[in-house]
Amino acid sequence: MRPGGRLVISLGWNADDGKDHTKYVKKQGIRLYTGKEMQAMFQGAGFSESSISYSKAPRMPKLMVARAVK
Repeated sequence: MRPGGRLVISLGWNADDGKDHTKYVKKQGIRLYTGKEMQAMFQGAGFSESSISYSKAPRMPKLMVARAVK
């Protein structure tokens, strides 16, 4: 991504949503991230700014929206 580029990721299931996803994590082979983990990954990938916000969504207790600027 070129400097100034923006990235937005929404995560319906995330490690901050307060639900136990153990069954699905094992069955689907997925990894759930916290907001702090997402920001650390952005920083490691060279993004200069990042933010995490949460909102309610249908059938999702805490939708995570992660934003970053390169």
